[in-house]
Amino acid sequence: MFIYLVLGALCKPLLVMELPNKRLLLLFLTQGQWRWSPWSDCSVTCGDGQQRRTGTCISPSTGKILVSQLCAGENNETRHCNNGECPGKPHIRDNHT
Repeated sequence: MFIYLVLGALCKPLLVMELPNKRLLLLFLTQGQWRWSPWSDCSVTCGDGQQRRTGTCISPSTGKILVSQLCAGENNETRHCNNGECPGKPHIRDNHT
């Protein structure tokens, strides 16, 4: 017989084993949280570009670095940036994207 015990959102069972004396051995891994780097500079000096940042998966209780599989989602993010119109070029916006 196997019993899974959930201790809130920060833990997930790694191993559940029934021992010969009918006691259960439960091993839990802490689910990590992303610690994000600052956003990069915009990829262009004028017009529309992108900024990027990367995340490091850490343990919320100890602050130690964990493998990225223990954090939910991707370890990188991208966002839109705009540094204003480029000199000498008309600003054209595509409304279909």
